Amino acid sequence: MTHGDEADRLVAERGDDAVELDAGQPERHLHAFAGQSFHDRFATGHPCHRRLLGFVGFKAEAYHVRRSAVSAPLAGRFIVHYRPMPELPEVEAARRLLTRAAVGRRIVAVRCAHDPIVFQGVSPARVRRALLGRRVVAARRHGKHLWLELDRRPWPCFHFGMAGGIEVRGRRRHRLVMEGRRNHEPLWPPRFCRLHLVLDDGSEVVFRDARRLGRVRLRHDPPAEPPISLLGFDALRELPPLRRLAALFGERAAPVKAVLLDQSFSAGVGNWIADEVLYQARIDPRRRAHTLTAAEIGRLRARLRSVLTTAVRLGADGDRFPPKWLFHTRWSKRDRRPMTVRGERIRYLTVGGRTTAWVAEVQR
Repeated sequence: MTHGDEADRLVAERGDDAVELDAGQPERHLHAFAGQSFHDRFATGHPCHRRLLGFVGFKAEAYHVRRSAVSAPLAGRFIVHYRPMPELPEVEAARRLLTRAAVGRRIVAVRCAHDPIVFQGVSPARVRRALLGRRVVAARRHGKHLWLELDRRPWPCFHFGMAGGIEVRGRRRHRLVMEGRRNHEPLWPPRFCRLHLVLDDGSEVVFRDARRLGRVRLRHDPPAEPPISLLGFDALRELPPLRRLAALFGERAAPVKAVLLDQSFSAGVGNWIADEVLYQARIDPRRRAHTLTAAEIGRLRARLRSVLTTAVRLGADGDRFPPKWLFHTRWSKRDRRPMTVRGERIRYLTVGGRTTAWVAEVQR
């Protein structure tokens, strides 16, 4: 993120989730986060942000909300949203969107940003040569990775990173926003556009990424080449039978949540999905995977399938998720006693390097 258009925004990461602070919308205030720390991979350098946030140190690698800053007049100008990192449901929604909008169409124009980070050193000219004039045959997905099959190789592969996504002009997009107000931008092409495709029917497809943590790669055979070839089973399409899944868990001594987050084990499961599945399956996220009983693995498998199919069926629109899901209250950490909608107390710990929301009286 660069200083300029984003001078009034800051995103601080916490595991797979993020806290975004927007100026000009006073519904929520930064003082709710006084004394809290957030992991972050960048800083805008904007002087307003430096007054509000102080670096905690290299060991913590976090930004800390200064208690003294929140009383300043500036603090009242900030609003807080939680924006989860794109996981399998969001990527599957993007795949389905591309299937409707792009499959069968020919690419007649390609605009590619010069971004050696997102494109991993591939030049805009090479990207244009690979895509211009090609017909889109299919849109495929494995885990959090998405690619387009064209009538000639190589094919473009997308990973959304922290804030990337696919947009089609004129089509509404859904974002998982846990709290706060959705921010719909009327601009086209949208800001942070990295790849812009024009199709032969006039449709336009964009890959956007504000954080530059996403990736666009060219691959001749995506499932057979890294990084996709290194992934485990797709958690939606390839969920193993119970006996096979039990054998896979039996080989792992790590905490069950860490195993679920391991993309070489189950591709597509991220932080909020793992928390939701373990909450609904009534399993303590700290349990060692090889200690799970057959009954517990059966519950976990059933809830994993249910959570993913429900999220995908609802278009990855968090506003439509079942009201009793942990999803809606899992990041109420700023409350003195955060509770689920059922009145259960939510607790927080770190498992596998990720902040974890769980309910001790339910999860064993």
